[in-house]
Amino acid sequence: MRGIVLLVTFGLLVGCSARTAPQRFADQLAVETGDLVSRPLESVEADFATRILGKLALPIEILEDGSGTSVVIDIGTPRSVECFFFADELDLAAALIDYSKLAFEEFSSQLGAIEKTQVSEVEAGAIDGAPMFSVEWIYTVGGGNGHLKHRVASVADRSVYCRHLETGYRKTFARLFEEIVRNLRYPSTPRRKPFYESVVRVLFSKRPVGVERTAFYEHDEGDVRLERSSHLLLPVDGQTLMASDIVDVQFSTREGMLINAVHVQSENGGLTANLALDPSDNGWKVYGMLQEKEFASEFTGSRIHSMLGDGKAVRQLVQKGEAGASIELGSWLPEVSPAAVTTGVVKMKGKRDDGHYNVDVSVGPLLVRTIVDDQGETVAGQTKFGQLEFEMVQIFQRGRF
Repeated sequence: MRGIVLLVTFGLLVGCSARTAPQRFADQLAVETGDLVSRPLESVEADFATRILGKLALPIEILEDGSGTSVVIDIGTPRSVECFFFADELDLAAALIDYSKLAFEEFSSQLGAIEKTQVSEVEAGAIDGAPMFSVEWIYTVGGGNGHLKHRVASVADRSVYCRHLETGYRKTFARLFEEIVRNLRYPSTPRRKPFYESVVRVLFSKRPVGVERTAFYEHDEGDVRLERSSHLLLPVDGQTLMASDIVDVQFSTREGMLINAVHVQSENGGLTANLALDPSDNGWKVYGMLQEKEFASEFTGSRIHSMLGDGKAVRQLVQKGEAGASIELGSWLPEVSPAAVTTGVVKMKGKRDDGHYNVDVSVGPLLVRTIVDDQGETVAGQTKFGQLEFEMVQIFQRGRF
């Protein structure tokens, strides 16, 4: 049910329209390089190995603050591609806003004041299960136009970010980034292997603006560690992006009942919630920070479904195959109510011709129409806020719960 609530975050946001570029500039945007050779790239000191297209333009450099590694890649264009391999995981959506601002500050110091900036494209997706965002900008300086491209992804609890401050070469840059992410490994760090993982793309007015990854891991004494990271990057107008990054970690019994949980949320890079949920004598206690203030509360309720429990319950519902049958799920959804159990109603509407099932999910006034497979996994969903339409589509899945 957590994935459904991701759509709520968009309720008050609006999209943007791209600026039409002159034909000559449009031709420049369409320029690409020829075929590039794939080469191995490895840094023992930085503990990563991958492959790149093109060749190194400068030696690999460890960042002074120890946060990661800088790699400059020559792809045969006037400006090389700059990539940064970080030692930790970034807030993907907020990172692209921050690095876009940094690029414009650098350009302003070199070329003079930027007269206008325009978001030309936002993309959200996954590369072999790694959640990925990209944003492209068109800017005006000195009466002429320019083009900036940024991409960021998270692989095995670390992030990689690349930028190309050169007009055109969009497909070339995308191919290079995919080559890096698809082959990225950390030789000295054991990679945690989930027994189930899924990535969902969120669309607003048919545009990809969000990505959410869910992963379930075996834990001590038969319990399960559940992780979900949700990232939204939405153009509000032609010059402004809004970012939301959410991380949820739950520990659950194998049967799907919640043991404890942590919820961390940031908006435009600023921390807005850092909450923990633990059992108490009378039910549950939640504590931490909410909207820059200390927060502590208790509420009753002996049993709360975890993410795993939600999925198991939906699977039982659809496998019974009874149209009109429904179940209630009690979950901790801090975006909806941090100090209460939120009850959702899941109703089976019927089986589809493709073998999936139409299932409606109601959380308060919100109704999400979903398509669910016979294992209880949501493969697509749709909801509306007035005239605004939001969709989610599963784009990657591996394993079963």
